Amino acid sequence: MSSTQESLDDLLSKQKLESENKIQQIHKNADYEIKKLQQLQQQLQQEASETDKIFREVLDQQEEEYEMELVKLKAQQIEQVQAQNAKTQEVKGLMQSLNSKKNQLVRQNEDLRSKATFSEDTFRREMEMRRKMQVS
Repeated sequence: MSSTQESLDDLLSKQKLESENKIQQIHKNADYEIKKLQQLQQQLQQEASETDKIFREVLDQQEEEYEMELVKLKAQQIEQVQAQNAKTQEVKGLMQSLNSKKNQLVRQNEDLRSKATFSEDTFRREMEMRRKMQVS
């Protein structure tokens, strides 16, 4: 029985050793997987950080371009308003000039009418005087 006992003890020792080896191998594999996952996590965090940095740079650039476009549009609008104001002033000047010319022409027309009326009145008086002279 002793040999059986020894055989069993040897078998148990071997199984125990194999089990311990398997457990060690499982621990090594688990440690390796943990390291791989930690590296992957670090890599993903780094990529996320870089992506965030790039996103912020692009966003800042777009914001700067947008602000520059706004400044450009504002300058164009100011220029258009100034041009419109200049045209308005020019039109006002032309209107004043035309009104002055119109007033001048109205006065000239009134003077001519007055002179024409005076001439007609004078002509009628002369005609009446000549008739009276011819009649007498």
